Amino acid sequence: MKVNDGSHRAFQTNNDQKIHCDGTIEVLGKIKTSILLCAIPAAVGGETIIFNSVAAFYDLLENDNSRYIASSLLDMQALKRVAVNRNNEEYIGPAFAIKNGEIISRFSLDNTCDWDYSFENVKLLKEAYALLVDTIVPNSPFYIETKLKCSQGIIMANDKISHGRKGFIDKHFKREMIRGLFEKDLE
Repeated sequence: MKVNDGSHRAFQTNNDQKIHCDGTIEVLGKIKTSILLCAIPAAVGGETIIFNSVAAFYDLLENDNSRYIASSLLDMQALKRVAVNRNNEEYIGPAFAIKNGEIISRFSLDNTCDWDYSFENVKLLKEAYALLVDTIVPNSPFYIETKLKCSQGIIMANDKISHGRKGFIDKHFKREMIRGLFEKDLE
C-alpha cells in the first residue's frame, strides 16, 4: 500500500512536520534505523530537519545546572504519544532511556505527542522540555537541515536522532519520499 492511499495525516499534506522518532507506539528503541530516500523532490521547500536529540540530552545531563531537571525526561510518564493513523493507540514512556550503557531517544514534538499530559504527571518535565527545545534551532550543534535531491537518501539512527521536514510546494510532480524502518542497527 502506498502512503498516499492511506490515512497517515503527516504524509497527506505539504505542511511542515515537527521533529519526531519513527514508531509512534512502539517501545522506545524498537525502531533502531530509519531510511528516507527521495524519489521526487518538492519544487520548493521540503528540507529534512535532523536533531541529534541524544547529544542534546547528554549535554543537559553533563551540565551541573540542568542535570537534575533533565533527568525528568527519563521518567516512565515523560512522553505520551498517540497514533494518528490507527485507533488512537497510545504509548506512554520515557522520552530518553539508558539501554546497554547507551542513551536512546524517542524525543518528538509532532502531532502524535501529548506533552501536556506528561507535564501534569512529571515534576520538572516542563522545564526540561523547554531546555531541550531551546537547542532545536539553526546554528545549534545538534541541528542540521538538508534538502535531498532525486535518488539521494539518508540513514538515521532512529533511536538517537529525531527528524522532521519543512513545508513544501509541488509543481509538475508530487513530492515522493520512500521510508524504511528497521528494528536493528544497519552496518
